[in-house]
Amino acid sequence: MFVHTNFKLFIKPSAAWLMVLYFSISFLMCTNTLAQGLTSHWNFGYNAALLFGNYNPTALHDSEMQTVAGCASISSNNGELLYYASPTHIWDKNHGLVTNSENIIGYGNSSQGALFIPHPIDPNKHFLVTNDYAYPLNYYDSTNRGHFIHRLDRTMTNPNGKIASNYKNKLFSAKTGERLTAVHHSNGRDVWLVLRKPYSDTIMSFLLTEDGVQTPPIYSITPADTSDPYGQIKA
Repeated sequence: MFVHTNFKLFIKPSAAWLMVLYFSISFLMCTNTLAQGLTSHWNFGYNAALLFGNYNPTALHDSEMQTVAGCASISSNNGELLYYASPTHIWDKNHGLVTNSENIIGYGNSSQGALFIPHPIDPNKHFLVTNDYAYPLNYYDSTNRGHFIHRLDRTMTNPNGKIASNYKNKLFSAKTGERLTAVHHSNGRDVWLVLRKPYSDTIMSFLLTEDGVQTPPIYSITPADTSDPYGQIKA
């Protein structure tokens, strides 16, 4: 299960909370597994957070995050908050910035700008994908912009997590837009990261294993999409 709020929350309170209510109701209509475990905590918007447990959502008031667009949260299998993130910042369960998380690359207004993926084997490791998408006007000069991946490790010396120095700001797909999602591999362990290439008819699927992102991706051809890099993708 991958948790990320991929809708934009603007400052206008009435609109924001209507969106929260809509997504909360949709969330509660799913199976029991969606109301606990990895998806127990939702942190989003301007210091907003919800805790889901036994179909009883509770508003929390301790989030340090302020973001107008895509963000992500992940909890342990027991429902304990581990991390939450915008495309440019990562907080731990105590709402402090994660060690070595300064200068992560991302763009704060990206609709799907952050996505947590549990490590396939080690419960003390997690991947975070961030998106520094290419604007339409400079798309063809943006070889150093796109989707980046980082690995967070919890250890004895850093029990609240630390970004691994050798796995931070790793660009795995340049010249990509905002659209990002993930699905489980048929082996039940690995994960496919799915991106839509802007101004083309191409879907790119990157395999994420215990060793990280594998390249090159698998390319799939879909009906032509000549739209700009903005928006969302579902799988």
